[in-house]
Amino acid sequence: MEAEQSDTMTSSGMQYEMNKRKQIVRAAREMSLEKGFTHITIMDIAHKIGMTRSLFYHYFKNKDAVAEAVLDEDINEIIARIDTWNETREEGNIDKALADIVQLMRDILNDEGPFSQRMVQSGNAELYIRFVDQVSCRVADYIEHTTAEDFVRVHGELPVKHLHETLIMLISGSIAMLRKYPQTANDTIIQILAQTLHLEPYLDDCPHPDDSASVQQSRKQHNEQ
Repeated sequence: MEAEQSDTMTSSGMQYEMNKRKQIVRAAREMSLEKGFTHITIMDIAHKIGMTRSLFYHYFKNKDAVAEAVLDEDINEIIARIDTWNETREEGNIDKALADIVQLMRDILNDEGPFSQRMVQSGNAELYIRFVDQVSCRVADYIEHTTAEDFVRVHGELPVKHLHETLIMLISGSIAMLRKYPQTANDTIIQILAQTLHLEPYLDDCPHPDDSASVQQSRKQHNEQ
């Protein structure tokens, strides 16, 4: 009985600690949107949630550690949305997969989230650059070890070398382009992705006169399934 009570107390204590950390991260993010991360102090964050400065240091060693936690939380949410896209893809339908991921990317950029105009304002420039760098790497890692592996299983090989580096360039470049030129049509972005990843031979609405024998065989096998 005593052991069970001890486990319960330990569990509730851990939950309390996690909730406090989440409160700090949420407060830091909200204040970043309001006036810029470089313009807020540890005391500002602590005061917002009714915490002393000394207690803040029990959860985070400095403001930079809070920044990392804010980035991690936002990136985890994005990865979760991409995971939903990946899990609901129609296997072999690359046209639809590209169309859906481009729309998802646009939706994420338009959300009141880490890509919002308020986050890019003065005082958040360094945090925003760190975010783009980290989200590009994390998303590239995810796609390389999920979607790309599925592609190899269906088609036998990847049509592009240096996939990880190519994905990072595509992701960071797409973010920059859509922020600068939000009016860019989805079809244009799809074509850029297909050209860069050498996926054009696998698209149903593209001519295939230059298909290699391996690509033709892969498509034939897939269509027969």
